[in-house]
Amino acid sequence: MPGPRCVTGKVGLGAASSELWKLAQQVGGEAGHLLLHAVETFRAANDQMAAGAYSVIKERGLRIPEDIAVVGFDDDLYATSLSPALTTIHHPIAALGEKMAELLVELIEGRAAERIHRLPTSLVVRDSA
Repeated sequence: MPGPRCVTGKVGLGAASSELWKLAQQVGGEAGHLLLHAVETFRAANDQMAAGAYSVIKERGLRIPEDIAVVGFDDDLYATSLSPALTTIHHPIAALGEKMAELLVELIEGRAAERIHRLPTSLVVRDSA
């Protein structure tokens, strides 16, 4: 979503998987508390952060997408379980894992592995934006 009244939430911490999911929801919620009065679109770094933002948006009595649009990144189970269903960026996680395994084998075998790989992403438009 282009424009000056848009925000992206980011988190970059190492933690156990379930703790990271909880943290992402918390960070998304905290970002929502701070920024809801100033934005028309909340773009989250992942779908869990978007879920946290949903909670805050609804607590404030705002409607998704009528008052604020929300967009996630991952296209995981959160995307379809939220209400309204989350608009998100899909990235091919299985292909990413396969590519990482290939690169690891190349490195183990002493072959030069390519350093940059691009995998396709796509916008999955649902009800939140």
